Amino acid sequence: MRLCSNSARSEGQIPSTLNPSVLATSNYKIMKNFHTWKIIALSSLTALAICCSADAALIATGISSTTQTTYDGTISTTDLLAGVTPATSGTYAGDSNGINDGVSVASSLTATGGNIYLSTNGNVTMTFDLTGSVTGYNITSIDSIAGWNTNAQHHAAQFYEVLVSAVGSAAYTSLNLTGGATSGGKVSYDPFGSGQGATKVTITDDSSGIIASGVDSIRFILTHQADGLDNDTVYHEIDVFGAATAVPEPSVALLGGLGLIALMRRRR
Repeated sequence: MRLCSNSARSEGQIPSTLNPSVLATSNYKIMKNFHTWKIIALSSLTALAICCSADAALIATGISSTTQTTYDGTISTTDLLAGVTPATSGTYAGDSNGINDGVSVASSLTATGGNIYLSTNGNVTMTFDLTGSVTGYNITSIDSIAGWNTNAQHHAAQFYEVLVSAVGSAAYTSLNLTGGATSGGKVSYDPFGSGQGATKVTITDDSSGIIASGVDSIRFILTHQADGLDNDTVYHEIDVFGAATAVPEPSVALLGGLGLIALMRRRR
């Protein structure tokens, strides 16, 4: 079956016949290119997520109150951590499943919907896997609430690190935080001297509004901070807000892929 003139064939535009071997080769090339573009797109998502977490201006702001329940009304039941059971390790008291359940039970350390209590030398690592989106999530803000009905100096101070992992990566990147509620790139907020009270720390990005993109797992490392007053922090709730990361446009995927290829060549 003729499809074009000899002049067109000589320019390599269209094959002269429907040769099965030619079609098979063409189909192979199409599928190969398709898979290549998929790899570039996924690589671009990972690269974009890492860039976001590394370059964004991330601000941690702390507020405090002498009433321990002041911030309970801001606790969310619909954030990204709602319904997610964390993988937890460390030394602590209380209920690790209560840290993201949308309920504050400030009078109990063990009841369902309770809190995490870090005593002397206590620490806890909690990892939340976000499985609802194949492209991961754009993280837009993080809230943490702590406090107790007695001795706020001991129980309302907050000290922790936040790390994120992008889709397609097993590694975690620590978020480099700045602002009045930080020290050394981590949350460090200790406003009280004595008496009961509560604190709330909010982490945001002051430029793009997105803390990190393409995130499919987020980790919190809560630590006990000894300062001579033995800060035994009681965390009521940690909430993470955001939305599913959009699939990048082909042009964005290409740019991200080319950038990744260039980086790989440079490392060679």
